[in-house]
Parts: sequence; C-alpha cells; structure tokens
Amino acid sequence: MASETHTLDVVPGIPLPAVRQFLSSVDGHLPDQVRESLALLVTEVVSNAGRHGEPPVRIEVTWLAGTARVVVRSGGGPFRWRGRPAHPTEEGGWGLVFVDVMADRWGVHRSGEQNEVWFELDH
Repeated sequence: MASETHTLDVVPGIPLPAVRQFLSSVDGHLPDQVRESLALLVTEVVSNAGRHGEPPVRIEVTWLAGTARVVVRSGGGPFRWRGRPAHPTEEGGWGLVFVDVMADRWGVHRSGEQNEVWFELDH
C-alpha cells in the first residue's frame, strides 16, 4: 500500500467511540491485533490531548509500507512525560505508559504552540 494519510479534527467533548469509528473506517486492511492496539493507543493519546491540552486536536493516521504512523497534535503549553504515573494506584496517567510498551517507536515533539505525540505500529 502506498503512503496514505487520513485526518480527523477532534472537537472538544467528542466521544471516544467516534474516534474509534473514524479508525475503523480507515484501518480495515490491518490484522485484527494491530487494529485493536491502534484503537487503544489512539484513544489514550486523544483522551490525554483533550484532558491536558487545548483545542485544536487533530489525529493524522498515515499508512506506510508495513507501518501505521499516528500523530496527535494539540494546543497548550509544553509538557514532559515523566515515564510513569506518580503512584501505581493512581487513576489515570497510564496512556503514555501503554504507548511506551506497545508502540514500535514513539515520541513527543513540540512544534510552535502545539504538542505532537506520535507513534508507529509495524504490521
């Protein structure tokens, strides 16, 4: 499959099932396990962007040869991932831990007034 990018502008308050519906409309060519991982990671990162960032929030999913690349951009001040929640019983704070464990590659980048969290899943 040639490089192909799909985008979704996430309006404040969008229900996460709508994000998953967007993904299911564009990821049909992926194996089920990759689709499930992709849905989990995208919803975690989008949830974080909505909770900690500011609008606008945008998802970009790009299909590369054998790789799904996702970038979630959001407004707001810079942030730094501390590598784990402050306390193991803490509610929340696990989204980027999942990304760190499950993604083949990932990172955080600051571009202008936006934060970008990106990750790649090989398939």
